[in-house]
Parts: sequence; C-alpha cells; structure tokens
Amino acid sequence: MNASLGPLVFSFIYLGLFTATYLSIGRIAKYLLKRFYNISFISFDEYGWVDEDAYNDASDEENLFMVWSLVRALYGHLSSNEKRDVALLVHAEGTPISSYPVEWVFEDLSEEPGEDSSVEAYISESGDLVVCLSLDYFRKLLIIVSRGEGELGIVEGMDEARALFDTSLAMARALYRDLQRDMALYVAYKAIVKLAKKGLKVPERILEDLIPIDRHKKAMIMEQLKEET
Repeated sequence: MNASLGPLVFSFIYLGLFTATYLSIGRIAKYLLKRFYNISFISFDEYGWVDEDAYNDASDEENLFMVWSLVRALYGHLSSNEKRDVALLVHAEGTPISSYPVEWVFEDLSEEPGEDSSVEAYISESGDLVVCLSLDYFRKLLIIVSRGEGELGIVEGMDEARALFDTSLAMARALYRDLQRDMALYVAYKAIVKLAKKGLKVPERILEDLIPIDRHKKAMIMEQLKEET
C-alpha cells in the first residue's frame, strides 16, 4: 500500500508546485503591468468566472475590428476632427481583456474602467478618444455589426439599440464635457440617426423610442432633426 501511494503522492506534490509556480508568474506579470503601465489584462485561465464564449469573442481581432469600425463610424457623426484617433478597450468588471487598435499605447490609460460600468469614454493625454466597453456591451455591438452582411450593421432589439445609444452618449460627453443633459442626449441621438441614413438598419419604432426623454422634448428634437438632416 505504501509503495503504491508513493508515486501518487509525488504526482500531487509536483502538480501543486507547478500550479503554484504558474499562478505566481501570472501574478508577477499582472503586478508589473499594473505597476509600470497602470493596467492589467485579464486571463481566462486565472479568472474562470468570465464566460468563455464572451472572452473568446472579445479576444478575436476581427471581432474587435468590426466593433471598432462601428464606434469609429459613430465618432464620425459626433465630431468633425478627423485627426483624432479612436481606441477601443473591452473589460470584464473593470479588468481589461483586449483592445483595438493593437498598437495603441496603454501608457495613455490613466485608470482602469469602472467595475460596474457598461460603457465609458474619455480623451487620453495624447488626445485619443478611448471607448471602454463591458463584455456585455461589446457583444451587443458585435451582434449588430455581424448581421451587417455588407451593411454597417442591423439592430433588431431595444437592448442592442440601447447599448449603441449609451456608447454614443458616453462619447458625446467625453468630446463635449460642458454639454447639458438634454443637449448631450440630442447630440448622441442625432449621431445614430445620421448613422441610420448611412447604412445602419434600425427599425423606425426602435429609433423613435430610443431617446430617454419626455414626449414634448422628443417632439422638439425630432422636428429639429428633420431640419438638420
């Protein structure tokens, strides 16, 4: 009995040492990134609570490019400054997973996104517009562009439309910090209306119900949009 347990015990000891070493290396790497770049990327192996499919979607460069393209197109209707770069960051409960473009320098990231934040946007020290999306919001935007088939994207539900509107609103607030609430809502909504005229397919009923404002103000906004677009 003792002889048969020897190799088994040794195997468990070896496995324990290997696991401890692997996790230690991961923690050290995470500490260095946090210490010198103020950022730490999430590892699916280390954080098993993250949905694997969602993690894989956010780690795929083609998916990142498609969502970034939608965000970049949205930016084109929010600002006329074509020289400003737009960067996308995807996170899980505040811990970054991936980014696009891949050459984006993370020294510009002054802090990690909020743990409970679905979407945030800010202007970095170098003047880039950084859009931080939660896994949930990233996947909703990915679904929109994945249906495109040559078009910019197709919105089929209010949840998807809301994710797009919230992204537009966060970008508008980052670009124009002094905007009052109603004006920020108008600018964000107007960008989506313009995007819909350029190839984004959004059902009219969803578009009409999208902006969270009372009927009187909504009527004024719709009238103003007819005059401007």
